[in-house]
Amino acid sequence: MKNLRGKKVMIDRFLTTDPFNKRGEVGTVNNIKVIDEDNADFTIKFSDGILGVYQYGTFELV
Repeated sequence: MKNLRGKKVMIDRFLTTDPFNKRGEVGTVNNIKVIDEDNADFTIKFSDGILGVYQYGTFELV
């Protein structure tokens, strides 16, 4: 998971809950907070400057 820092990702278009309203948008992984070996919170920076926190599995590499 840590090797994703700096990578471009696209947020899943079909998220049922997206408080940052970035479904389908591309951003860059800015920070990773590992919770345990299977879970992490990823801070993703978007082109408009918004930083959103997403869990692993809610985005894909582009």
